[in-house]
Amino acid sequence: MKIWVLFGFLAVAAAIGAQPVAALNRADYQIAERAFYASDAKQHFEVPLLLIAAGHFNGMSTGAFGPRLFKAIQEYQSSLGAPQTGWLTPDQLARLRVSGYGAMSAWGMTEI
Repeated sequence: MKIWVLFGFLAVAAAIGAQPVAALNRADYQIAERAFYASDAKQHFEVPLLLIAAGHFNGMSTGAFGPRLFKAIQEYQSSLGAPQTGWLTPDQLARLRVSGYGAMSAWGMTEI
């Protein structure tokens, strides 16, 4: 009985916490994914890290684009009052760098 309750809880938690790509607007997602991979390799790791520092992403900076990063970028854009495209404009990236690196600096972190 305890095992079934545990499995039921885990299934509900997984369903609540994960949004499949199919539930996203696939066209918007694909445009955002292409824009992400068109940027330089350093930025593939920098954007998720800055979103983490700014409090908009709860994940790892792996250099890969996925549904969670797409939603985090949209959340960040929403906080700016900008259209939620899922890809960052140069101005949005500059603002994210200020807030993300500012937070990391306040924590005593520096880039090496």
